[in-house]
This record gives sequence, structure tokens and C-alpha cells, in this order.
Amino acid sequence: MTAEYARKIPADPLLTPCQAARALPGQGHHQSKVIRWILSGLLVGGRRRRLAATRVGGRWLIDTRDLAAFLSAVAGDRGQPVDEECLRSETFRTREHNRRRQHRAARAVLESAGIL
Repeated sequence: MTAEYARKIPADPLLTPCQAARALPGQGHHQSKVIRWILSGLLVGGRRRRLAATRVGGRWLIDTRDLAAFLSAVAGDRGQPVDEECLRSETFRTREHNRRRQHRAARAVLESAGIL
């Protein structure tokens, strides 16, 4: 992990998903992405990596070291910057594929019924 990312991570040892999202490189990251990484993980090199976190009450807390380790695993721990495309969750791609498939199936049903 490069020093640039280490500077962005707050000094507090525990972060909320919102704080962790703000610490990610780039812009436009939301806490829901961080929660997806906690629950579902991210496929990296054919292996699923999950962001380690602890549930306290109704909140998730992420150790800064776990966030740094997760970002290093995503970057391949080669000292290269974390790629924005690599951070983009595979969940989005899967949902988009499913939405298109469902749209085609619904269109076929409507066409066979003579509605379209």
C-alpha cells in the first residue's frame, strides 16, 4: 500500500463504514459499498476477499489496519495504486446483467402475447 492511501486513513483505530468510504482513493464512494465488502466481499484474482469488520450494537466498525490490508489485497500488494475499476463491486455488474436478462425475458413474454 502506498503512503498516499495511508495518509487518507484517519488516525482513529476504528472507522464506521461512512468514514472508511471517505478514506478510499478516488471520489464517489458510499458506505453501502463498504458494507457490501464486509458482507459479500470482492472477487480478487479468483479468490473472494472480505473486509474484516466487527458488529457493535447496530453498527459496523472497521479497524484501520484491516482496511489497509483489504486495499493492499485489492491492489495486489505490488505497491501499485488501487485501480478504481478494481474497487468497483462485482455486485453492480451482476445486477446489471440480471436486469438486462429480465428485461429481455419480459419483452419476449409481451411480444408473444401480442402486446408489443
